[in-house]
Amino acid sequence: MLAVAILAAGKGTRMVSTLPKVLHELAGKSLIERVINACSDLNPDKIFVVIGHEANKIKESLSCHKDINRINFVLQNPQNGTGHAIQVLSKKLKNFKGKLLVLNGDVPLIKTHTLKNLLKFHESKRSEATLITTKKTDPTGYGRVFTNGDLINSIIEEKDCQPNERLNNLINAGVYCFQWENLSNVINKLDSDNIQNEIYITDTILHIEKSYSFLIDNDEEISGINNRIQLAKCEEIFQKSLKEKHMLNGVTFMNPLSSSISEECEIGIDVVIESNSHIRGNSKIANNCIIGPNSFIDNSMICENC
Repeated sequence: MLAVAILAAGKGTRMVSTLPKVLHELAGKSLIERVINACSDLNPDKIFVVIGHEANKIKESLSCHKDINRINFVLQNPQNGTGHAIQVLSKKLKNFKGKLLVLNGDVPLIKTHTLKNLLKFHESKRSEATLITTKKTDPTGYGRVFTNGDLINSIIEEKDCQPNERLNNLINAGVYCFQWENLSNVINKLDSDNIQNEIYITDTILHIEKSYSFLIDNDEEISGINNRIQLAKCEEIFQKSLKEKHMLNGVTFMNPLSSSISEECEIGIDVVIESNSHIRGNSKIANNCIIGPNSFIDNSMICENC
């Protein structure tokens, strides 16, 4: 069996917003929706969304999600760290046996096939805990992972790192796969004896025998969002990928950086998108059209040769 836990209880104060961080949008969909969508295609038996700050807003935003019947909301109050979130969740998993996939609700670029590969790796190693890692040129802001080959020795949150430990550029992406039977034996043993006085899920590694690092090359995929600069960077990455897909299918963007498109839009061949043009929603643009410059198209159909 497979259960998914998406952690979305934090305040996200660095966003400087009245909106919960996970409800900020990337290419027209909220961050939490994008994470749920990436997990839905894994066909999990259970999906848990751990909420706290502005819990009702998050529940309301997902009320029309296609998988709402599979989503279970778990209230974390107070919010005392990632480990505490799983301690709260553990009450819902008393009779569960299988794998628990844990993600943060602010990592919207994670791909389903990466999560599938994580699960396969976890099974092939007969691992008790496996986490996605990657190497960053600038690892500032991330917990550091110390390994012996694939085996994990320790994970240290950045605020708890010594100066020499900060030089390690292997970072924790915040995406975990646990064997629940092993995790459930140790999760309630964790304490908050650290600089932030929070209960870290990473501390479970000290109590679990076989923990492995699943290294991925594309560090953009696990980009977390803590402020609007990082949100803009993720939007840039996402838009670049979308537009490249359309360009390979016969669409010309005169100035790709100045234009944006939605994930749902359909664009035919030999279409030219001029500078500063933006396409939103379920728009459909037929073959041989010229759009723009300076056009805004929202949920519209453009016929051929326009």
